[in-house]
Amino acid sequence: MSHATSTPRGQELCRLGPLVVLIGFGALALISDFRHHGLGYLSGVGLAFVGLALTFAHYRNLDQSSEPPGSESDQRVPRLSLGVVLGVAVAARVLVLIPAPSLSDDIYRYLWDGRVVVSGENPYRLAPASPELASLRDDIWRQTAHRDVPTVYPPAALAMFSIATLLPEPIVAYRVILLLFDVVSCVLLWKLAERFQIARSRTVLYAWNPLVILEGVGSGHVDLIGVTFVLWALLSLSRLGRDHGEGQSGVHDASQSRGHELASLTVWAGLATALGILTKLVPVVVAPFWWVLTRRSIGYASTVCAILLVTLLPVVWWTGGVPPGLVTYGVSWEFNGPLYEPLWRALDVAGVDAAAKWLLQSVEHMTGAHEALDPLFRYLYPQLLAKLVLGLALIVIVWRGMKSVDLLAGSRWVLGGALLCSATLYPWYVLWIVPLAALTLSPFWLVLTVTMQFAYLPRLVGLELFPWVFVMVWLPPTVAAFAWRRLRDHASRLQDGVMEDAAV
Repeated sequence: MSHATSTPRGQELCRLGPLVVLIGFGALALISDFRHHGLGYLSGVGLAFVGLALTFAHYRNLDQSSEPPGSESDQRVPRLSLGVVLGVAVAARVLVLIPAPSLSDDIYRYLWDGRVVVSGENPYRLAPASPELASLRDDIWRQTAHRDVPTVYPPAALAMFSIATLLPEPIVAYRVILLLFDVVSCVLLWKLAERFQIARSRTVLYAWNPLVILEGVGSGHVDLIGVTFVLWALLSLSRLGRDHGEGQSGVHDASQSRGHELASLTVWAGLATALGILTKLVPVVVAPFWWVLTRRSIGYASTVCAILLVTLLPVVWWTGGVPPGLVTYGVSWEFNGPLYEPLWRALDVAGVDAAAKWLLQSVEHMTGAHEALDPLFRYLYPQLLAKLVLGLALIVIVWRGMKSVDLLAGSRWVLGGALLCSATLYPWYVLWIVPLAALTLSPFWLVLTVTMQFAYLPRLVGLELFPWVFVMVWLPPTVAAFAWRRLRDHASRLQDGVMEDAAV
């Protein structure tokens, strides 16, 4: 057993980490408005991350102990339990319920959209500023941003918003709903770690992660609910993969004895996938990969497609196509995109938009189709061209991800690629990848959960995002990923050298 975990000092370290986490969140609970206490906010978040690092380092040493589990010396060392993980996770989330959401105003938009649904109006057609909704206006409406844009949220998300608006104290009620979903996510993540025989200490990297807690229950972002459905889908798919594997090895009687169970698992996986998409559209990029892992199961595909058709066709009918709010988001929204920000600036400097306009003019002259092609000129600007390039890149990423046979690594690849190709990457968007980063120990994404706090500097202290804040957010994760790869390659070469020496 490592010395660090067998000494009283190591035992104290085990207790100190969770305490430091809670002290950090306790400090944040004393701040009423993070926007006016930027230094205090960053200090509290930093302290919570330190506590998380201490705890994980201790239990990681314990996981790598040379003592066999259950031995006399092993039993003297406290092991991480689900109760401890959930206890600290719930306590930290309760603490962030105390201050009102201040770093993001999305929660007010959620509740406004829910109120519109409850009133019987159509939030996909009517923006908050619409005269038809004037009778609903109140303090929540006054704090709602982008009042000229109809909702962009899918039906499952709107259902959650509507439920919250029907309860007393809708803001608190909605955040408590998120807390319950997040507790379920922590349990599902623990089960996934057991399923893949991964050290369960990795679950604290999600359950106690300040980014998850602050952007989820703290700010009330609906992404947290989508994460729960993603983890549910992953757990169902992991069981499906196990049973397929047993069928191939002949452990159980052909496939008939497991036929009903496999069919049930594909349906549950499909249901979870569809609900994730209906909460926010992010999981749509990983659904093709999951479908391939089910051996292109008709049950999985039909479940996903049937649920999406039943719920989304009315939306398309009501709006006459793609919801206008979603179109506005896709064309106009941009913030902190890691590839998008430098790409559109490079295209601008290179004059690609001017070259594209010249090419389109040439086509017009050759074909005479001026009336048909003239509307395209307004789309030929660097930002939109960059989005088109990254859209093509995302298609390649999804296609390559579909060739993976590793559920966790492949899912991380596809979801991570979607985030990196996005023109808009707010801190809470990272919530989707944190569970997978925790289980697979991805240095890039785990370090990003720390540095993503710098993305709030423009709001906290008025700094411009690009270039210096952008560099503060994205350079450390990139360096960490590069260094980790180099260390892993070096360790692999050393191991190969030892094996060769032993063979000689």
